Amino acid sequence: MELLLDVVIILMTLSTLVVAARILLGPSLPDRVVAADGATTHVIALSVLVGMKLKSTTMFDVAIALSILSFLTAIVVGKYMEKGHIIDDIGNR
Repeated sequence: MELLLDVVIILMTLSTLVVAARILLGPSLPDRVVAADGATTHVIALSVLVGMKLKSTTMFDVAIALSILSFLTAIVVGKYMEKGHIIDDIGNR
């Protein structure tokens, strides 16, 4: 089981590097945003795998916090891409 876990961690790390290349290469902003979301998903999966390897529940807490942060970031970036700003001006409603 340990060997399988090590192999999966290595493969996920390599996959994360491929996604990081997509963030850097683009070609457009939506492509980079989707790649960044994929990278956070990879990091969350890696933190769970490392938590399994180390038998540490702290890494699972880190994964939950990263999941919440990733969700909120996706919402904020989506709103920015749609409207061009994040916070609506209350006076213009």
